[in-house]
Amino acid sequence: MDEPAGWHRPDGSRRTPARRGAAVVELAIVLPLMVFHQLQLMVCAVLAQRYARRPMHPEAIEDGAVPASAAPAAKAETAPAK
Repeated sequence: MDEPAGWHRPDGSRRTPARRGAAVVELAIVLPLMVFHQLQLMVCAVLAQRYARRPMHPEAIEDGAVPASAAPAAKAETAPAK
């Protein structure tokens, strides 16, 4: 009698139908977790970019909470053209 395709593993051991069922259950649990984690990483990347683009609060710079090297450079005052 012929066995169904995929019945043997490459190392020659046999897969049992119960083990195949367990693999399906494991896949049903792990795959959604993997997809959810990827979504978390993408959302965190977007949030990090938004936080990096927002201006720093001037009081935080004055209080020393932000190093002067990280503070945005002051705009040079120019005299109005006459």
